Amino acid sequence: MKGMKFTFLVIALSALFACTGGVKETKNSEENPKSPVVEKSEVDDVVISTVSHVGDVAPDFSVTTLNGDVIKLSDLKGKTVFVNFFAIACPMCIKEFPVLQKSVWRKYKDNKDFVLVSVGRGHSAEELKKFVTDRELEFPMAADTDKSVYNLYASKYIPRNVIINKDGKIICHKTGFSKSEFKELVKILDKELN
Repeated sequence: MKGMKFTFLVIALSALFACTGGVKETKNSEENPKSPVVEKSEVDDVVISTVSHVGDVAPDFSVTTLNGDVIKLSDLKGKTVFVNFFAIACPMCIKEFPVLQKSVWRKYKDNKDFVLVSVGRGHSAEELKKFVTDRELEFPMAADTDKSVYNLYASKYIPRNVIINKDGKIICHKTGFSKSEFKELVKILDKELN
């Protein structure tokens, strides 16, 4: 029985890291200075805190961007949707934004089959407007003041990136940020959009 539990745990963690990327960049190991160090308890906590998983139909939500556009997920069937959850005080989120802007937004913003929205967990529109201006961010951003949208996908940990395919299913759910993992995320988008 213990062997079956261990095998299940290995399979579950392999599936998690195949796309959900429950790793956040922390201290590097001495053997591989570019490799993030991940504690088992942290991985377990990321798994437990993830509410919507790869293969699930993405929970519907509606947000209003800072430009006044309403984005309702159920209206986007037939499009690939990239949802980025962040907080303005999150160092990893801030580190991720330039990569998100360059590698995703600028690359796909003119593709009619693509939608990106960055959702500020627990923030008001007023807070986000100043943040966007200060950071010179170009992509659509929306406030999630009461965390109701975020809570459909997770209970904690940011940044989180969720890719939803044209059929409305989650095909990628990543937590944390590292440049190498973000490259993998872009490969998934390339496959969906090309």
